Amino acid sequence: WSFTPPPSRVLFLNDATSITAAGDHACAMNQSGDVSCWGENTEGCLGDRSILRRRSPVDVLELWQPASAVATGLNFSCAAISSGGVRCWGSNSFGQLGDGRNTGESYIPIEVLWPGID
Repeated sequence: WSFTPPPSRVLFLNDATSITAAGDHACAMNQSGDVSCWGENTEGCLGDRSILRRRSPVDVLELWQPASAVATGLNFSCAAISSGGVRCWGSNSFGQLGDGRNTGESYIPIEVLWPGID
């Protein structure tokens, strides 16, 4: 038996057009392509240059361009950039960030490397 409280409004998030959640964090994108995340910040998965838990949305820093989509995984997040490309941040222990490595983490978005593209 469990009690599930009714949904509550996410503070400071009034114009979200899409939302995604995985593990202990969530991210939302607005119509302008800005991305905000909140929750546990394990290995920097909120993209705000920290590992501090956030109870309300914080802007993903250094995304540089508007996003067209956002997705979350266990301790990492990614955004498709409207002009092309993908940027990811958070855990990289299994190569989730697509930068050719499988160690460390990134507290800000980094560009996914595509095979054969320099």
